[in-house]
Amino acid sequence: MTQAEKDAAKARAMGNNLNGYGKDVQIKETPVPWMAIGLVGIVFLVATPFAIRAYRGTVKEMADSNTFGARGSATEDEA
Repeated sequence: MTQAEKDAAKARAMGNNLNGYGKDVQIKETPVPWMAIGLVGIVFLVATPFAIRAYRGTVKEMADSNTFGARGSATEDEA
């Protein structure tokens, strides 16, 4: 095998990358922000009961002020 054939085989083995820089490069991966995810989870757990209470109160107010249908207040005078 001649020197040119050895160089060509080496270039093919390296993926046609003549310098070996790509093999040594380490890709830096950012870690998962578990603390931020946990904080958001805690905020949702704390806020959920208040949101449910507000939703139920709003639904009740809307049902009480409904003038159409069978759920309307019977004490109002019909004109």
